[in-house]
Amino acid sequence: MAEEFRLKSITQYAMEYGTYLGLFFIVKFIVNVFLLRFPALSIVMVLMLIAVPVISYYFVRRFCDVLPVRSIARIWLFGIYLFFFAALLSGAAEYVYYRYINPDFLYQQQHLLEGMLSAMNEQKGGEIFDNMRTTLQESGVQSPIEAVFSGIWGTVFFGSLYSLLLALFMRKPQNKI
Repeated sequence: MAEEFRLKSITQYAMEYGTYLGLFFIVKFIVNVFLLRFPALSIVMVLMLIAVPVISYYFVRRFCDVLPVRSIARIWLFGIYLFFFAALLSGAAEYVYYRYINPDFLYQQQHLLEGMLSAMNEQKGGEIFDNMRTTLQESGVQSPIEAVFSGIWGTVFFGSLYSLLLALFMRKPQNKI
């Protein structure tokens, strides 16, 4: 009895590969959390940042290998979905960390950023850093859900731009008669 081979949908492939990319984003977030305690992890963080386009290229390439028709729209849609599902998974882990594990993390990060801007203002003597610091102080600290949603939005936005570039290079040329 011959088994029928059924292709998965774009969404199913994106959910599967997005899970792996999301797990990578969670590890990257954990490295980022420990970056202040262990400065040597900055090398690992840079390597992980470089690895994101490489890993996403690998997943898009694997998806393109099973496509019967490679159009820019399909590849781009897969890339958007890939980054969306990865961001959802990592966003859930980040929310748990911000809300339950270390509730002061966002406050500490903003305080650290304000200190860095003050130091830059004293060194450079420019008003720009002082204005940035004042704006940070007036806007207040983001809530955990706001931080997660802004992270998801940023990941999907930049992932969609990167996916568009990939789609332009990975499409199959049309046979013109």
